Amino acid sequence: MNPSNYAYDVLDALSQEVAVLDKHGTIVFVNKAWKDFGKNNGAASNFIGCTYLDYCDCESQDSTCASAANGIQSILEERRKSFTLEYPCNSPCEERWFKMTATPLCDDNNEGIVIVHDNITERKRAEEKNLVHKNKLNLIVNTIDAAIFGVDISLLQQYFDLLRSLHITSLRDYIRDNPGFLKDTSRLIKIVDINDRALTLYKAKSAKTLASSNPGKLFFGPSIRPYISALDAIYRDTPVFEYTTIQHDMAGSTFHALAKIALPQNPENKNWLLICVIDITEIKNNEKALKDAEKYLNSIVNGMFDPMLVIDRTFTITDLNNRFIEKHGGQRSHYIGKKCYDIGPMTGRKCDMDHNCPIKQVQRDKKPFVAERTYNLSGNDICYYQISTFPLFNNKGELEKCVEIYHDITKIKETEKHLLEKNAEFESIFHNSHVGIMALKSGRYFASGNKRLADILGYDNPEEMVGMNMRSLHLNEERFISFGKEHYDKLKEGVKFQVEYQLKRKDGKPVWCSLSGKALNPENLDEGVIWIIDDIEERKRAEQTLQETNKRLEKATARAEAANRAKSNFLSNISHEIRTPLNGVIGMTGMLLDSNLNRDQKHYTQIIDSCGKSLLNLVNDLLDFSRMEAGKIAIEAVDFKLISLIETVADRVSLKAKQKGIELLYDIDSNAPSYLNGDPERLCQILTNLADNAIKFTEQGSVTISANLESEDEMQAKLRFSVRDTGIGIAEEFLDLLFERFTQEDESTKRKYGGTGLGLAITKQLTKMMGGQIGASSQKGIGSEFWISVPFRKQTVTKENDQKKKTGTSIQEKLKANEHDLPGIQQVRILVVDDSKTNLMVAVHMVKKMGCQVDTAEDGLKAIQALASKPYSLVLMDLQMPNMDGYECTREIRDPDSNVLDHNLPIIALTAHTREEDRKKCMECGMNDHLSKPVRYETLKNAIVKQLFHNRSVAAQCPFPATRKTISTV
Repeated sequence: MNPSNYAYDVLDALSQEVAVLDKHGTIVFVNKAWKDFGKNNGAASNFIGCTYLDYCDCESQDSTCASAANGIQSILEERRKSFTLEYPCNSPCEERWFKMTATPLCDDNNEGIVIVHDNITERKRAEEKNLVHKNKLNLIVNTIDAAIFGVDISLLQQYFDLLRSLHITSLRDYIRDNPGFLKDTSRLIKIVDINDRALTLYKAKSAKTLASSNPGKLFFGPSIRPYISALDAIYRDTPVFEYTTIQHDMAGSTFHALAKIALPQNPENKNWLLICVIDITEIKNNEKALKDAEKYLNSIVNGMFDPMLVIDRTFTITDLNNRFIEKHGGQRSHYIGKKCYDIGPMTGRKCDMDHNCPIKQVQRDKKPFVAERTYNLSGNDICYYQISTFPLFNNKGELEKCVEIYHDITKIKETEKHLLEKNAEFESIFHNSHVGIMALKSGRYFASGNKRLADILGYDNPEEMVGMNMRSLHLNEERFISFGKEHYDKLKEGVKFQVEYQLKRKDGKPVWCSLSGKALNPENLDEGVIWIIDDIEERKRAEQTLQETNKRLEKATARAEAANRAKSNFLSNISHEIRTPLNGVIGMTGMLLDSNLNRDQKHYTQIIDSCGKSLLNLVNDLLDFSRMEAGKIAIEAVDFKLISLIETVADRVSLKAKQKGIELLYDIDSNAPSYLNGDPERLCQILTNLADNAIKFTEQGSVTISANLESEDEMQAKLRFSVRDTGIGIAEEFLDLLFERFTQEDESTKRKYGGTGLGLAITKQLTKMMGGQIGASSQKGIGSEFWISVPFRKQTVTKENDQKKKTGTSIQEKLKANEHDLPGIQQVRILVVDDSKTNLMVAVHMVKKMGCQVDTAEDGLKAIQALASKPYSLVLMDLQMPNMDGYECTREIRDPDSNVLDHNLPIIALTAHTREEDRKKCMECGMNDHLSKPVRYETLKNAIVKQLFHNRSVAAQCPFPATRKTISTV
């Protein structure tokens, strides 16, 4: 071979070692780099003419040399065209790696081989370093219970850099304006690393299958919101981003996932990120468990960012993470190359090289080592660390380096200290508790207890009871066996229970105790049963005294109830006996007033009528007062119309106002709801009482009844009703006493105007029962105003029903119509049933006055006979009658098997029985209404028209009434 001088110059300029062999394997040429390498390694300076197979590390005769010789020989024998081999070379300076490449060479004269040696030491060192990092990452990643993905986002970051160069500040706005962005970015994200837990969680057959999935759908599920938020976090270089989502596994199932995305904060390494996913399906609905999962996930991510050192076998720090620097300050250069016991939290730790040294421990056992250390970080502050040391081996299985992770457990140590202090505190509470505490073990044998237990049972101290069989605490053997059978099964079921039981003291005396038991392990009571025992001897004595007192009270209560029933029966009887003759007196005077009387006769009759009505008011007040005291008055909730109620009140007092020449007015707020729900009868009673009083104490001028809206919401309205007069007024100092029982301003008022002093007291009580308030204001000689404020429920009125209510004639308007103008009134036939001839006469007169036809019957039997022989429109029924009373007669009428012609005709009770239970009894047996004797003509007419015309829907229609009206004028 005769290479040209130019070729020699080129080969000498190369950094690789180059040698040329002839076809026999003899070296015919080496370049300058080859000569220098040989010289540095102590080889002979003359290589030309040597056989390469004898020269190339022939002294070691190791596998590398054998491989090189075989490769070159195969080329010389033309069995292969080229050969490549990587091998280490141990020079006096350091270990180096080379790559040998042998290829055949043909020139003009002879064939040969060209051998090139490349120095690949730096590449090998980089590969070894990468292997260490990979082992470290695999160790961390594969020891946690979370799916971890390493994701390459280099293409995504290039896309983001382009957006940043275009001054796009809000990625969310950009995504909103460019909906195709999400689909494009999913192709820019590549999954490059997956741990074993990820394969299990996503039910993937292989890592390749999982890595080929669409990252957007894999990590973020069907919702795009977390995906957008994650991209925005990466765009803004957010270190950690957390989200929850529903994800799909490869089998098509779904699971709830809690995930964190960690973006490295090293500017040189932002082309990848770490995604940790944990399955939280089982704890999704448990807030505490969810928090635990969050803490667990945080511990995974944050644990990876605990302070960390990489230390070689000579205790020299070769690497550390940013968290270490953040925790302990300084610069990276301050730590690299230093000994681990000279820096950071290890300051002051002497390298004694004994068995407690983590590095030595790992080096010896070749497995991770965990130890706890106490350090003085600054001043006198003590810091506790749990140091986890993990070994990193090279490809030869030799310990290369160790990773030390420093986990701060100062708070844990403080908690342990706190628990020890709490334990001491609990010991103090145990021994100083005001209740006895007893622990039994190995069956029913005393193990331990506190001082209070010994005091309750009469022992000097609990130690005196240790080993005692519980038989000693029971009054006899039979009770001991019975207690065990009854209660120890509960302990086996894990039930905590309490029982009152007599135990035996040391002196043999019984003591009542409260026992509460709980087994430490219900499956094995021998492990222990805790009993809480309290002395209840004094309480038992008090209970016995209380029981004796209760028995006496029960007897006294029974006597009081009997007296109350007697009082109630007396009031009922006296009411009936008074009302029956009053019905005759008032009814007959009414008949007289309707007859042709001369002036004196009419005057005398009016006086009788006035006295009778005053007596009736007195009876009503006394009965109402008595019922209130007995709690026999109930407030109802029925629908009513506001204007109809006000007109009813005005009608009741209009005659008195007209007789005295007083103007009577009413005024209804236009904003007030027209349709309410409450107790209209009691509201009428209150307003009628206030209006009666106003008229009574007014000699001239006017009385005005007002209804105004105070407040309302969707369901309720609060109304203020007031009655104003221009009467005599009330002295200011007397206003506070107005609503007290049996109270009037002075005796002269009582003598002049009459009254019992109960009216306002009853009004106040009724108002309170309706949930309202009552008050008054007055000026002497000018007038007074009495008001009540009461809440009502609003009726639900549809537009159709509201129109019907507005256009329909009110009951009061029907009643104010001339009775002879009511449709078909002359054809109405009414049957009056009463055993009193006087009451019959009064009722017949009132019915005929309405223009109706009327028949009578003296008892229930005759009423049934009449109803079976002739059709009637309505029955006025007395209750207390011989042969068959009103209740039995009504039930017979309603019986479909009876002989009466109309089983559904209206029946109105007309009776002197006025109690609420009497009214309910009437309704229960089938009656339609209940009127109390003595009955006024207007009241009877209202009731009859209501049953015949309103309830049967035959009343004529008329316009909706005005909300302000003058009832009577002077």
